[in-house]
Formats: sequence, C-alpha cells, structure tokens
Amino acid sequence: MRGKWTITRIVSLLSIFCVCWSVAGLALPAQSDADYVQQARSFMSKGQYSQAITSFNRALSINRSNVDAYMYRAASYVQLGKLQEAIVDYDRAIELAPGNPALYFNRGLAFMQVERYTEAVDDFSKAIEHNPQDADALIFRANAYLKDGRMANGIHDYNMALKIRPNDTRIFLQRGDVFFDLGNFDGAIKDYTKALNADPRNGDAYFNRANAYYIKREYNNAVSDFTQAISLQPDRLDGYYSRANTYFSMEQYRQALVDYDYLVSKNFQNPKVYFNRAIAHYQLGRYQKSIDDLTVFIAKDKQAVFAYYNRGQAYYKLGKKQAAYKDYVKCLEDDRLEVEARVQVRKDMREMGFQPPPEPFSTFMHSSEDFQFDMPQSWYVKTSDEGSVSIMTVAQNDVGQQDSVVKIGTTCALMRNVPEQYNGAQDRESIFRFGLRLIANGIPEEAINDIFSEKNHKIGSYSGFRRDINFQDNAGAKKTRMIQLVLANSKNLLIITYEAPHSSFGEYKNIFEKSIKSIKIK
Repeated sequence: MRGKWTITRIVSLLSIFCVCWSVAGLALPAQSDADYVQQARSFMSKGQYSQAITSFNRALSINRSNVDAYMYRAASYVQLGKLQEAIVDYDRAIELAPGNPALYFNRGLAFMQVERYTEAVDDFSKAIEHNPQDADALIFRANAYLKDGRMANGIHDYNMALKIRPNDTRIFLQRGDVFFDLGNFDGAIKDYTKALNADPRNGDAYFNRANAYYIKREYNNAVSDFTQAISLQPDRLDGYYSRANTYFSMEQYRQALVDYDYLVSKNFQNPKVYFNRAIAHYQLGRYQKSIDDLTVFIAKDKQAVFAYYNRGQAYYKLGKKQAAYKDYVKCLEDDRLEVEARVQVRKDMREMGFQPPPEPFSTFMHSSEDFQFDMPQSWYVKTSDEGSVSIMTVAQNDVGQQDSVVKIGTTCALMRNVPEQYNGAQDRESIFRFGLRLIANGIPEEAINDIFSEKNHKIGSYSGFRRDINFQDNAGAKKTRMIQLVLANSKNLLIITYEAPHSSFGEYKNIFEKSIKSIKIK
C-alpha cells in the first residue's frame, strides 16, 4: 500500500527511540525520583503506560527537574494517544536539556500526529542540526514538508536521506509516492523499481508500481506487478481488486471475473466489486447474473444512481421491458444525475420504445429561439434537444480541429418554473446548489462551499451574483479560469459559465463580458 512508512508508523518508532530499556521482574520499593523513573520504565516495557505515568508523577513530585521523567512520561502519553500532554512534557524536557536531539525528534513526531506540520519541520530541523547524518530525521522532515504542501523541500530531504542510506527501500517508496501524487508516473516507476532492486520481495513496491503502470495504460505490466504483489502478500485483497479492474480495462472479462469472484468469497468490503462484476457479466451476455450483482450493489450503496440504468439495460436484454422501464425512471428520479447523463438516459428510453416521464419541472429551453446571445463569429453554438445551449469558443483557425485544441467555452442553461423553495435570487446558496445538481458545467463539488463574490448582477428581470474560480493542477500551476453568473427571477433560473485556459483568459474575457450584456430571454 502506498505511503506505508508514514505517520501510522510513529507509535512503533517511538518505541524504538524512547522505550529502550526494560527491567526484569517487579521493581523494588522506590526511595528517590531515580527509583520511580526506573520503576516507571519497567511498567513501560510491559505496555503498562498508565501505571508508568503514575510512577513518573511521583518522581516529578520529588524532583521537578528530572529530564528523563518528562521525556519518558511524554512517550507514555503518546502510546495512550494523549498527544497534547506529550507535547507539554517534551516542551519542559527541552527547556531543561536543549541540547538533546532525541527530544526534538520525538516532539516532531508528536506534532506530526496533531497535524502541526510547521512545528514538526522546525523540530526535525533542530535534530538534523545536531546530527546531519540522521536519516530518520530527514525522512520525517520530508514527510512534514509534504504535509505542509512544500513538495520540493520534501523531495530534497528524501534525496539527502538517500545519500546516507542509498539502499533504503522505504525512501524510494515514499519518494515514488510523491512523484505518483504529482502525476510524474515515470519518476514513480523508477523509484519503485529502485526499491525492488534493494528489496526484490517488497510487495508494496510491486503494488505501487502496478498502479503507476495502470494509469499509464501499460496494462500488461500492471497485471504482472499486481500478480507479484499478490504472490508476496496473499492477504492483500486490494491487489486482487486492482488486478481485476486491470483485466476489465483490457476487456479480458473472464479473467476479471475470476478475481471478482474471489473477492466476493472473501467478503471484500468495497461494494463496487459487485458493480464491476455486474458489468463484466453484462459484457459476456450473462444478463441475469448482471442483474443479480447490480441488485446487491444497489442494496449496499444508496448512492447507486447509474446502477439502476445498467440494471435497466440488462432487464431490456432479457426482454423484461417493464422492469427495465422502472429502473430507467428510478435513475431519472435522482436529482444528482447530471444533465448530460439525464439526456442520454431519456434518449436510450426512446430508442427502446419507451416514453420518458416528464421532468418534474420544465428544465431546459428546447430551442435557441428562447435565448439570444450575441456572440462573435468565431464562436459556434450547439443546442441539444433537451439540454442547455452550449456556446463553445475556439480561435477562428481552430474550427474543425476541436478535438486537438483546448476549448474555450461558455455553457448557458435556463431552467423554467423552478420549484418554489428555490425561488428568489436572495437565497444564493440554495439557487447555486440547485443549479449544480441540474447542470453539467464542470464545477467540482467542493466549489459549493467557496465564498461567493459580492459582485451583484442584473439582466432584465434577473438578478444574482458572479463568482470567479481558479482551477489548479496537483503541482499548483494555474490551468483554468472561470466566471460564473447565477441569476434568477420569481420563476426561472439562469446559469452562465464561461471557462478558458488560464493563459488565454484575458484575451477572451472582455469579449465575454461585453456579450453578456446582449443576453435576452423570451
């Protein structure tokens, strides 16, 4: 599993750093603070951390300057999950012994667990100042940097740690994970391969490299690595699941079914195994088996919008048209179904001879006659039968090459007769949430919680607000900019979304804002 050597390993590492002594047998009656500390460490060696803390308390009641008592009581608190108390003890120990690098290292680990990554970086840095060859401090500082969003610093520390431990598998694994998360899959594969060169029986390295191969669509390599991971770690069911999905992507459905069947027999907890197995059965013409699996999936996953659609297709293949119709309707009843998918479901129903049920509201205009938008000639307009008007913008010389260029686009949607609870432009968040559920405009779910701009707009009888959005890639580079207007009057809702690559945004923004003023709604 990627990222295995991370904060989840802190407890065991603390045991290595802090619980290094044990005392055989029962401790003798304590007479001094040193005796109580020895007694407490005996309790720690047996995992009796609460008793250890009691003994440390007694030691400190005798001597408030006993560094060992603070240090090891902090370690006991960590083992009990009382991290704030541990940090307080490390603070006091550091005041008494500021030259002890182990104290900074262990407090850094505690800071990591409470997600105070900047403080963790500072503590690991102090430990490194005392011992520049401390590879563990470099590794954990790298982890803290990554958690703090400082990717380049984290990679630099991994590189420094590798100079000290050039064959440390875990460093290659962790640096490979960073490359993976940054989308540098070739770099990730190289690091996972180096990890395997150092430890040829490392199942995590095979599994992680397989995932990178899968994303690169090098499916044969992915299958080979997933198989190696499974052979080394037979109990890792995610290996079977990932290999099954890879076979599925290769359209080798029978091989995929072998792994899906095994996962079901092992009570694999991810309900998607039933959905995926259902689709594999469908592709092989095993429609009843597909229905059975989709029925299980629907029972396990209450968010299963598309499962009804797929089960409807399987019912139709078996000639069970009434059951198919019910599932299509069930799919359409879920208002989380995005517009493009909703239009496709209704189209499929017509092709199968079904009359789609009326929408609970008149959502979309049916022709551009309802909607006038004065666009430059280099912009072209597409209107679906029951979808929104889509105005895609490309440079004049790009027309006809739309698949090979990054499009600049505007999506406009007008919803007629909006249900009463969403009427009125004053309830901006309700309007926006409603629009998100009904209009496929590419905005991520988390954008719902963005702070809305206070730039109010009015077009005819419509009033509302404008919001500006920046999209970034994993490395933080700006990729796309978007302006969205959410407008409403007493009956209708209008959403206009303008989107362009960040590099060319300014070029088209003025044209767009000028064109907005030409909007007329009939």
